[in-house]
Amino acid sequence: MPEAQATRPWAPPSGPLGELTALSRQRARESQLARAELEVMAAAAAPAPDFAAALRREQVAVIAELKRSSPSKGQLDAGLDASARTRIYEQGGAAALSILTEPTRFGGSLADLRDARAAVQIPLLRKDFVTDEVQVLEARAYGASAVLLIARALAPEALAALAAAVLRTGMTPLIEVRSE
Repeated sequence: MPEAQATRPWAPPSGPLGELTALSRQRARESQLARAELEVMAAAAAPAPDFAAALRREQVAVIAELKRSSPSKGQLDAGLDASARTRIYEQGGAAALSILTEPTRFGGSLADLRDARAAVQIPLLRKDFVTDEVQVLEARAYGASAVLLIARALAPEALAALAAAVLRTGMTPLIEVRSE
């Protein structure tokens, strides 16, 4: 690789992404208290619909998103009914659904993921700032088919370990990258 293209060593993110991953690590520490219960729930969960297969279609495969608020736009739909909205998306032809579960800036929750799973048959992506394997267990326990992993938010070895954990639980890791 030419010198100009050499990669820099990973450093923890700063700014909004750094804040969101710090909040996620705190939530993961709190979730450790329920880890045994999450392991039981994840093991007992019905098989997850295949996320990758749902995107392999002849026609355009749309991933519709369930989002209550946004850091840039503020509150979008505080009274959003996750079950009703996800049924509308499924009936409209969405191949899969992206369910924001980040609570502080996006107003999401694991309850949204659970409610979406009860309402629809298509695959669900847990969209959050996942930093710990316990959050992978949460995703599986609450009905996800896939988990978003943000490469910039995770050290390379943590990214690899989390992707392996997602695969072990029968889900698909969707890895977001912003550069080579």
